[in-house]
Amino acid sequence: KPFSWQHQAIVDGDAKSLAIAMASIIAKTTRDAMMLELDRAFPCYRLAEHKGYGTPEHRAAIREHGACAHHRALFLRNLDEEAEAPVQDELFA
Repeated sequence: KPFSWQHQAIVDGDAKSLAIAMASIIAKTTRDAMMLELDRAFPCYRLAEHKGYGTPEHRAAIREHGACAHHRALFLRNLDEEAEAPVQDELFA
């Protein structure tokens, strides 16, 4: 990506670098803790169950309840585009 500083992408970095692997664990556990906290504030999305991944259940909850300020704009745009496309998932057929 075009950053203003020199950098190098490392494919499968968590398997090649202990520091990347540790950072990945910290990031995931932090994200999971945030999702548990957000689940208490927004139980309709059931974030404690799927940790914010775009599961069919999470997508359905957004369609039913609308998005909250914590949903990422890109995710919502993709969800909007998905809604405009013919439905391929059995759950929504």
